[in-house]
Amino acid sequence: MLAVVTSEFESLGKACARGRGYPDIPFLILPHPFETLPPEVARRLADETFAKVVNGLTTPLKNRPVQPA
Repeated sequence: MLAVVTSEFESLGKACARGRGYPDIPFLILPHPFETLPPEVARRLADETFAKVVNGLTTPLKNRPVQPA
């Protein structure tokens, strides 16, 4: 499980996660605003974070059963 937010929404995302019972969910924080990044910077960022996203989405949170969708 992984939450992906931009830096502008980091504190809001963490508050929402706590409120929904996921205080320990890992976060991937992207630059804000993301949509104005030059394409080459966005591509580099995607290349650098791809493994973190895959790992975060395929690793269950410790000590918490995974809820079916």
